[in-house]
Amino acid sequence: MKNHYTTTRESSIKTAQNEHKKQIYNSHNIKWLQASLAEGA
Repeated sequence: MKNHYTTTRESSIKTAQNEHKKQIYNSHNIKWLQASLAEGA
């Protein structure tokens, strides 16, 4: 049986990974929007 510390640590790692993915996704969207605006689309 896992102890509470291990479970909490694993879930916080997963949360951090999800936040990191969101940040990458958002930065890609911002770059794409800036490129579109620069082209006058």
